[in-house]
This record gives sequence, structure tokens and C-alpha cells, in this order.
Amino acid sequence: MAHPTPRRLRRASARRANTPSAPTTPLPSGRSEAGVSRGSGPGLPATCQGPVNAAAAALGAGITVLSSAGLGVAERPTGAVRCAEHARFRAPSTPQNPPLPSRRSSSRRCLGVPSMRAPFPLLLSLLATALTFAPATARAGAEPAEQALEETMHGRKPYNVVQNRFFLKEQRFELSPMLGYVPNNPFVRRYIVGVMGAYHLSETFAIEGAAMLSPDLGTSDVKDLTRTLLLIAREGSGQTQFQQPLNKMTLGATFAARWAPVYGKINLIGEGVLNFDFYGTAGLGILTLNEYYAVYNTSYDGTQPRSKGNDVVDLGEATPVPVVPVNLGIGMDFFLTGSLALKLDARNYLYIDKKPQYCQTGDPGCEPETQSRLYNAFLATVGVSVYFPRMKPRLFDY
Repeated sequence: MAHPTPRRLRRASARRANTPSAPTTPLPSGRSEAGVSRGSGPGLPATCQGPVNAAAAALGAGITVLSSAGLGVAERPTGAVRCAEHARFRAPSTPQNPPLPSRRSSSRRCLGVPSMRAPFPLLLSLLATALTFAPATARAGAEPAEQALEETMHGRKPYNVVQNRFFLKEQRFELSPMLGYVPNNPFVRRYIVGVMGAYHLSETFAIEGAAMLSPDLGTSDVKDLTRTLLLIAREGSGQTQFQQPLNKMTLGATFAARWAPVYGKINLIGEGVLNFDFYGTAGLGILTLNEYYAVYNTSYDGTQPRSKGNDVVDLGEATPVPVVPVNLGIGMDFFLTGSLALKLDARNYLYIDKKPQYCQTGDPGCEPETQSRLYNAFLATVGVSVYFPRMKPRLFDY
């Protein structure tokens, strides 16, 4: 059914104005012929009897206002105009006032409930909004697009997996006093003291140098394996010319490059987080070795306690021998504060030297050894690293 429009209301109001008023007679239902309610029936409320005609004209002149958002909501007149509209829809039909089609929504309009008009203004407003924000969205997406194109043409830059590091090393110096031990020398004990210095070019790369010293304590740092071999050769087989070659690392200086690709964090039994990194080193160095040929001490008295003057081993004179080793190693740093770290380090010093000579040169049937072989001196150290200058302040504390 067609919806009553303001134009139809104006026409109906004009017809009522041109029609002479008829005398009102009581109706059984309590109504007059004009449809004005006198009781509690469903007719026009008593408060609306006066302004009916004026309200109807005002309703015809009502202006449909679209909201600023383009929703197309028709704002209806209020007050007496709503009453007039209600009366128009509820008035009885007469020859001059034909009945208008009623709809369920007429009561909603009389109550001032807004109705939605055609959806085209809404679609137009949404389209205008999309066109307004489209350039801004394009500008916002331009930077990631340019970055993707740059990475495609020139390769992707490496990203740090761990962000917001607790400890920063870039452009800082590192000084580490260290203590070490050579565990793979079966004949002598070698304890090392040294100092290591490094400069960190970045968080992963550094250059380093180290200086080491190991005092020579004579027969005091000879292991029992050397004594056992000499006793077996002397008393078991009667080989009086047997000698056991050995060497002692006394001085050393190394230079290396350091690469730390791994940075991580350890949760210590739920009590705290310990930051660490793992690194590898490669470089060259120079070592000074004191070479000895240990022989059986003929003045040894087995009935007396062993001492410095009464020992199975006779070392003789030391021969200093310099070697140039390749320095390969790994290590870990456990960062305690912004300037201190606990360092664990393991190094292999690989060098080439002559094969061991087990017989004394000059004895019948003893030929000098001329061939060479590869030797490996393994050094394990522990130290405390001090970093300076102070670490650059971070944006956040974690």
C-alpha cells in the first residue's frame, strides 16, 4: 500500500477546509461526525481538538532533513502536528474525506519515531568516506612497499633475533684477567696466568689479543706418568739410554678475531634471568716452549722421601723453542652487570714440531729424528671481563 505523503495530507486538509461543516450529532460510540472523541474511545485525544487544522497544514509543510552523516532520517514535526496526523488517520470516512490506507507504521510516525528513507544517501556517504581515506591509506602503505622493493633488489638486511638486550658491547673495550690450565699434556702440569683485551666493533664482531705466562717449576710440575715411564725403562727392561721428551709452555701471545652469533638468556631456577653470549675465535700467535729430555736420575735413593734433590726425574737443561700456532677456540660470556661478565674460554693451539726423540743422540743405534708432526696444546681458562666505557643508556629497563 502507498504510504501517505505530506502532499496527500495537504490535499485532504484543503478538501476539509472547502467543505461546509455539518452539525454534529451524537453517535452511539460517543463520536461526532467530525471524528472528535468525547470519551475514552480510540478517537482523537481531547488535547488535540484545537490545533488540528493548523497542525495539518504545518505537517504538510514539514521539511525532511537529512543528517550530516547522510543517513536519510526524516525528522517529523512534533506536538500538535503529531496529533493532527493521528487524527487524520483515525477520522471516520465521509464522502468529502475518503479513508486513507492505514499502515502499522502510522502509529510509530504519530509517536515521532523516525523512519529510514531510501538507502542511496547512505551508500553515497560511505563512498565519499572511502574516497576520503583512500589517499591516506595509500601513503601509509607506501613505506612498507618501498622497503620490500629495496630488500628484493639489494637483499634483506640481517635482523637481530633477540631484541632489547640487557648487555651491549658495541664500541666498548674489554679487559679480562684470566687463569687457565692445560689438561691435555700428560707429562707436565701447566698453569697459566694471563690477560686478554678486546675491542668490540659491533654486537657480534670483535678483535682481541692475549698475553700468557706459565712459570717453569722444574721437577715440581712433572707428572707421575713421566716418573713411571723412566722407572719401567730402567728397572723393568734395563734400558739405561731411554729418555722421555716433554715440553713446557712458558710464554705466549695471540691475536684473533671473535664472532659471537648467539645471544641468549637463562632462567636460573625461577630466581632470575642470566644473559649470555656464545662466541668463536680464530687467529695466530706465538708460543715459547721449554723442551726437555727427561732421563733416569742415577743418584735417586728410593729409600728416602722424594724431594727436589732426590727425584727419579733428571730434566737436564731446557731448550727454548718458539712456535707459531693457529689459534682456534670457543667461549661464553655470562653478563652479571652492565660492566662485568664471567668468561669461560677454551683454545686449541695447533703447531708443527719435530717428532719425539726417545733415544739419546750419540748412542749406538740411535738416529736423530728428522720428521715433524702436528701438536695440539689445549688451554681452558676462566676470567672476569671488565667493559668500558659505560654502556649506553637504553630506552627501556627489563
